Amino acid sequence: MATIVLSMMLTMFILSAAGYICRKNGIIDTAFSKKLSRLIIEVGQPMLIIASVVNTEYSREKLLLGFSILGIGLIVHAALALAAFLYSLHIKELNEAKMTSFMMIFANCGFLGLPVLGAMLGPDGLFCGAFYVIAFNLFLWSYGMILLGRKRNDIKLSPKKMLINFGTVPCAIGIVLYMIKPYFVLPDFLANSLTFLGNLCTPISQLIIGGLIAMRPLKELFNSLKLYSFSLTKLFIIPCIALFICKLLGFSEFITYFITIVTAFPCATNATMFGEIYDIVPEYAAQVVGITSVLSVISIPIVMKIAEWVIAL
Repeated sequence: MATIVLSMMLTMFILSAAGYICRKNGIIDTAFSKKLSRLIIEVGQPMLIIASVVNTEYSREKLLLGFSILGIGLIVHAALALAAFLYSLHIKELNEAKMTSFMMIFANCGFLGLPVLGAMLGPDGLFCGAFYVIAFNLFLWSYGMILLGRKRNDIKLSPKKMLINFGTVPCAIGIVLYMIKPYFVLPDFLANSLTFLGNLCTPISQLIIGGLIAMRPLKELFNSLKLYSFSLTKLFIIPCIALFICKLLGFSEFITYFITIVTAFPCATNATMFGEIYDIVPEYAAQVVGITSVLSVISIPIVMKIAEWVIAL
């Protein structure tokens, strides 16, 4: 597992480095980066979610596993919300406290997460990842909006966005197609089209992250103890705590690996998007997303190696 993880993260690093170079040389600018983000959010990720569910062999047990992951995802996000609240208590500046909490809770489980879960855990990882994305979006458009909307009248909870978004709708479509799979199977040309469009996520999302890192001088990115403290907590301490809790509760090896992985992902790129849209310390958000994305290349293989040791006990 550790070797696979290291190989996957090094691949991600190289793709991000390409995005960094493209941004520095003007191939990717802010406007183009936003269009690429929209391409992934509105096309790539929805198609990947549908494909990851539809391309999995049907069984009632897998469907129940998927809904179990949805419930686990909601519990994980609630636990992360508590951890974020405690971590942010010492931050006096309101906007920084809000964004810090937001980034502690929401990880890059879509852009980066789905391809990584597929590489590490195979088709079942992708399948369960799609259900986890539902939990992510439900929490993002409910508690996430409440969090960012503290002392703001222009940011409000929207029940419509909570239930109807580019994460939940593709999952619903995928689940319906999966449930009728014993009676109707998508033609190969449609299934292949979904897969090819979904495959846009990995390279383009890493180009976006690399471009994001290039927005700030590397010196600023790596000279802040505050950022390192956050990164240590987000990328190492929290997933290790999750790992030991899973072990103590006697979860299966697959579920333990899954929960450990999803809690070890870097901060969601949504943080920078919301930071820009609502003017909530966007530069700080970009710094944190950038440094956690870079450091995750090292931290995720380490965390997964620890997971191998703990699971083997």
